[in-house]
Amino acid sequence: MISLNKLITFFILVSSCLLHSYVFANDDHYARGVVIQELQLPNKLQVGGREFKTKINPTGEGVLVYDPRTRFNGIKRNLIWLVLNDTAYPLNGPSKMLTPHLKWPREVPEREWAKTGLSPFNATEAIEIVFGKS
Repeated sequence: MISLNKLITFFILVSSCLLHSYVFANDDHYARGVVIQELQLPNKLQVGGREFKTKINPTGEGVLVYDPRTRFNGIKRNLIWLVLNDTAYPLNGPSKMLTPHLKWPREVPEREWAKTGLSPFNATEAIEIVFGKS
């Protein structure tokens, strides 16, 4: 017969595992934080991450993190990253400029990036998902 203490311990362990999975799979603030901690500060665009928004990737795994503003210093720019498995990847040049230490998607093993349903070579689809067609 299982003791009450063992049953309670088991319940707490299972609950914490489920909560951990939920928080990291569905907490957009987490993905946002992954990108923010990689920002080079200060930067030319004066971006700190406070404005960042997130969107679950509708084509596969990962969370898109983006700045909803599209004009910086009078120039149109889309800032967008994909967070996959606790790692952020810049999806275009302006995003890479702000997070120069991050790897490009094309540097991720092909089978891993394939789970995102996005091209590792061009950000057009991700930009359209977040910002709409230009």
